[in-house]
Amino acid sequence: MAQIKITLTKSPISRIPAQRKTVVALGLGKMGSSTIKEDTAAVRAMAASVSHLVTVTEVEAGSETVKKAPTKKVATPKTASVTKPTSASKIAEIKAYLDAEGIKYNSAAKKADLLTLI
Repeated sequence: MAQIKITLTKSPISRIPAQRKTVVALGLGKMGSSTIKEDTAAVRAMAASVSHLVTVTEVEAGSETVKKAPTKKVATPKTASVTKPTSASKIAEIKAYLDAEGIKYNSAAKKADLLTLI
C-alpha cells in the first residue's frame, strides 16, 4: 500500500485543542518532526484537518525506511532501598534518595527544591 510522509512545519501552539490532539495522534511532536503513515482515508482526513500546520508528501516504496512513532516510556516502580526523606532529612540523605531513584537534580539546589522532586 502507498505511504505518505507527514512533516510538522508550523507550531500547534495557540491552536484549538482538537488540532493539537490531531497533531499528536499523527505522531508529530516537535517542529520539523516527520512520520510515515499508510495512505488511508482516515490519515488523509487527519492531515487535511491540520493542513495549515503540516506538509504531506507521497513516499515511494523502498525510497525511505519506515519509522515507527516513538513510544512513551512507562515508569517502573523501583524498590525503595533508601527511605523516603522528609523535611527533617539532611540534604545528603535527600540527594542519596534522588540518586537511588534515578531522579536528576541540580547539585546546587536548595533543600526545599530537592524535596519538591520527590
